[in-house]
Amino acid sequence: NEVMMHVMQAFAGPGRTALTFTPTYSMYEEYARNTFTEFVTLPRRADYSVDVDLAVQSVRDIRPAVVFLASPNNPTGTWLPASEVKRLHAGLPAHVLLVLDAGTGQNALAQVKAFDEALGLTGLIITKLDGTAKGGVLAAIARWGQERQRTGTGGPVPVYFIGVGESVEDLETFSAQEFANALLS
Repeated sequence: NEVMMHVMQAFAGPGRTALTFTPTYSMYEEYARNTFTEFVTLPRRADYSVDVDLAVQSVRDIRPAVVFLASPNNPTGTWLPASEVKRLHAGLPAHVLLVLDAGTGQNALAQVKAFDEALGLTGLIITKLDGTAKGGVLAAIARWGQERQRTGTGGPVPVYFIGVGESVEDLETFSAQEFANALLS
């Protein structure tokens, strides 16, 4: 939850808009309210998929700062196919932040791989490092990046920030060296 609040504090706020597709994760509206951000929803289709053409046109009309896409969607559990995520991403203006929201934990590396395959990730923000996870996923992501580099199938995906608490002040620039030192001390 804190990463969404970090995103809203950094990219949204008074005079800006966040957009999502309903039904979806109920906290998006709360994050918008807490940051004084206008909150706009578009309906999902009867099968809970997203009408990408409607979404792209709505983004052009509404001009949101942030678009939330939960995949798998909470509460329906439906996925937006990678081809549709790519179409949505390609149709968004450069000023719009597309947030692909997925649960983390045991499947975090699988999600990073899937989003990278679909979109070609340019960087990550990893949160929940103040809790029980303690950053094990960072080591898995680093090892995956090294393997991609070794095999010539890609390279590392940089981790730009880590979240170590609930407020925007707890979002820190990531330093692999500092992180490794903290784990070993």
